[in-house]
Amino acid sequence: MRQQPTPPPEAIERARSGACLICDDAGKVRGLCDKHRQAYRRRRAKHRTKKRRAAYEQRQIEAGRILPKQYVRKLNDPFADDGAEL
Repeated sequence: MRQQPTPPPEAIERARSGACLICDDAGKVRGLCDKHRQAYRRRRAKHRTKKRRAAYEQRQIEAGRILPKQYVRKLNDPFADDGAEL
């Protein structure tokens, strides 16, 4: 299985602040506001095959325009393991 690319540090910090990665509205899903999420989905849908859609998604993640799936949940997890042993 192919590993998800890591977004740039600037995108991670912006997502932690709760802002959309593209504009200043509240980021909801994958670091995007509703308007930019819909725009991303329309663009991704133009790629006919799963392979091309996956490549498009990977380019967007690497450019910091969208976060990998489940990434925001991991960023905001208050119970994330901090590495401390009991």
